[in-house]
Amino acid sequence: MASPLQGCARARHLPVSWIHARISSIHYRVKPAMKKLIFAVTLMLAAGAGAQAQNVIGNAAAGKSDVFMCEGCHNSSGYRVAFPEVYRVPMLNGQNAGYIEQALKEYRSGARRNATMRAIASSLTDQEIADIAAYYSQPRAGSAQ
Repeated sequence: MASPLQGCARARHLPVSWIHARISSIHYRVKPAMKKLIFAVTLMLAAGAGAQAQNVIGNAAAGKSDVFMCEGCHNSSGYRVAFPEVYRVPMLNGQNAGYIEQALKEYRSGARRNATMRAIASSLTDQEIADIAAYYSQPRAGSAQ
């Protein structure tokens, strides 16, 4: 199988060795500049990704107004729910904020499966998720730890 350079050389009626020599000389002249360009592009991409992936800081006071959706199941006596079937739900009071954020984002993405939780998590922004996590991460009076 012929290389693309050989096809190009035949089309221009130039010897392949001449084309290889030209490409090699260009390669060595551009290499330092290309390294700088690649480095600069990598820095810009990393800075852009870092700006997008900034951690959202949760506000417990704001989270208090967002937990009305959670309280029906996660604040029930015995932490059991009877719809659509009887199953246990975790107690959120005093739970780690990072765990709550991760769980809600996984429900939202579909990585965790529960139709009710997916519907609720899908309606939340990243800021609301962080606020709810901050609210529940604070220990409450009367909650078992």
